[in-house]
Formats: sequence, structure tokens, C-alpha cells
Amino acid sequence: MDPDVILTTSESERLHSARIIWLTTIKDGVKPHIVPVSYVFINSKIYVCTRDSTIKINNVLQNENAAIALENTHDVFILECKTRIIHQPFPENITNEFIDKLNWDISKNIVYNVLMELSPQHKIALDRKSTRLNSSHTDISRMPSSA
Repeated sequence: MDPDVILTTSESERLHSARIIWLTTIKDGVKPHIVPVSYVFINSKIYVCTRDSTIKINNVLQNENAAIALENTHDVFILECKTRIIHQPFPENITNEFIDKLNWDISKNIVYNVLMELSPQHKIALDRKSTRLNSSHTDISRMPSSA
């Protein structure tokens, strides 16, 4: 994670407890490809286990940028990330977290054979108390009003 991206305790708890995130990758260099995925959150990184032949993997092989969003649209939380692909055998701490959180032993799965590691580079979150967007690394005042 970029050291300038600081997650609040609440944001970290949400990432640990949510079962699904929306993952956005870039298809053909221009089109967003958005899919719901199961994941784990360890040491400030997000891990998604998938097949090496999926559109999302093909996309990040062409463009390492991706974004994730939690499901609750009334409590906005988006992370823009850099990606890295990890092949089997997977690190034991990640495998154990998939077992603990999702009851899924990814170490014995031959179909879902890669991990996508997402390292947050930029955060956009809605401060529910003030209903203002908070961001790291971006001047939100420059965002179009329709954003």
C-alpha cells in the first residue's frame, strides 16, 4: 500500500468483514470491466483468487491499474490499486485467511489457480458525518460534479 493511503479503523474493519467487493479492471485499454468477487484483506493488501484465463486477469496483464469498491453505496469506499499476479503455490498466510474467512482452501484448487494482489494507491471515501468525500492523492475539487 502506498504510505500516503491511510485507512481508518472503520475502513479496515469493513475490508476484513465484507465478503464481496466490486473489482474494476480496464479492458482493451479503455473499457471498464466490473465484477463482484470474493476476497481477503491481509497486511493492507487485497487478494482475489481466480482462474488465469479470466477477463480480469487478462486485463491486469495489459494494465496493472484496478479499483475496488465495497457494496454499500450509502457508505462510499473505493480504493484505486496496482495489481500483481501470484501463481501457485500460494503463501500460507493468504491460504489460511481464505479458509478462515470464506471456508475455501485455495491451495487445493486447480481451477482457481492465480491470486490477484491489489495494493491500494489512492482512497476515496465518504465521510458520513459531514457527507463530504475524503481522498488521498487526488484533489476532489477538480472532479466533475457528476462523478
